[in-house]
Order: sequence, then structure tokens, then C-alpha cells
Amino acid sequence: MSAVASTSSAAAPAVCRRLVGRSALVTAATAGIGEAIAERLAREGARVFICSRRAANVAATLGRLRAAGLEVDGCACHVGKTAELRALVAAAVARYGWLDILVSNAAVNPAAGPVAATPDGVWSKLFDVNVRASAALVREAAPHLAPGAAVVFVSSVTAFAPPAPIGAYAVSKTALRGLTKARARAADWGGRLAGWRAGVWGFRVCPPLRTAAPPRPPRNARSSALPHAAAVAQRPCMRALSTAAAPLPSQRPTTHRVDGP
Repeated sequence: MSAVASTSSAAAPAVCRRLVGRSALVTAATAGIGEAIAERLAREGARVFICSRRAANVAATLGRLRAAGLEVDGCACHVGKTAELRALVAAAVARYGWLDILVSNAAVNPAAGPVAATPDGVWSKLFDVNVRASAALVREAAPHLAPGAAVVFVSSVTAFAPPAPIGAYAVSKTALRGLTKARARAADWGGRLAGWRAGVWGFRVCPPLRTAAPPRPPRNARSSALPHAAAVAQRPCMRALSTAAAPLPSQRPTTHRVDGP
């Protein structure tokens, strides 16, 4: 894959402003897909709270996004640690009052090799971060999700065709796909949950559980590890993801097509 040049804020193309007045929380958002998601949501008007394991990375990403005129905040968080995850949600709610959008993007792949030779410790870490943490994030955030809120779990194309070198990682993403379906059917915040697969031609959104959202409550320096994150934020898949993440104003189709990764 060829490198894509970084897009400066001045040269960034105009985007829709569908998310003005909305609040979002995005995990693992200081590089790559997570950073691009956070930037896209913010450019559409959302107030975005981000996190990463390292405070220095959070500070650097906040500096870049704020320099672009975007409303963002964040803190360090290891999503595999329940206490830190709980503190993350509390910090986001304290900052913005409620959450309209929740994106669980954090994932790890601590080892590669045959599935049969994968150590127990690797399996534990894969499922702790890639699956359990997503379930815990929704559990902690559910009381603070506005009616009609949207939750997005970032999965992977490997969930459908596990490649041999990272088969164990792929299994965890298959489990996340199952969690998406199970949790969507039990959504208790009056919104919907979407599973998004980076790098494929489409993604499926679980059917909305409401056709209209009741009024929301009143509002109470390291550069990116991937320098093309700003450009990625403008890609069709990110436009489609921001559509999936938009809190429910009305009935939405259950499937969106995109033009590529």
C-alpha cells in the first residue's frame, strides 16, 4: 500500500456538519484508524473525547486536532483495566455531560504464529482487550448514553477469513462480531450498535431500536504515528462510519456501501 501524504487542516475538504452538538468517546484514538475516526467525527461538529495508553500521545494528538479548530479532550487509559476504563467514561461525562456516540476501537495482537501454538497468556490478553473491554465500555457508558445514541465496535476483515499468522487475533475479532449482535439486541439506551470492518467494501449496521430520539438532556508533542491519518479521515469509509455513528434522527437503512478502506 502506498503512503498517503498528510492533509493539512487548511487543505482538508469540506465535510457535512451532521454531528453539531453531539458528544463522542473514541478509544485508542491517537494513531491510525482511531485517530482518523476521532478527527472525522470532530470535523462533523462533534465534541470528541479520546484516549490512549500513553498520556504523551494523547497530549500530542489533542494539540494537533485543537490546532485544526476541533473541539476535543482526552486522557490516558488502558482499556484492559476496568478501573481505568471506568475513569475514562467518568472523565468524558464530566467534560461533556453525556455521550451520543461511543466508538470502541482499541485492540491488540501480542503474538503471531499457529493457532495451536498460541500460549494461554496471549489468548487471555487478546480476549481481555479485544472483546471484554468493549463489553465493559458499553456497560460503563450505558447510563450516560443519550436516547438514540450509537455505539460502534471496530472489528476486522480477518473475522471472516482468519489468516494463518494471526489466527488467534482473528478469532477475537470473530467473537467481537458476535458481541456486536448480542449486545445490539440487548441495547438498553434506546439506540443502536454497529459493527464496522475496516478494510472491506461494506459494513452492517444492526437495525435501529427506535425510529426517533427523544430530546437530549441539557448540556450541563508527538505527531501521528501514521502521518496520513488526516487524509484517512476524508476517505469514503470514514464518511460512512460517521453516518453509522450519527445518533438516530429517523429510521436508517441497515446496510451502507462504501468505496474501500
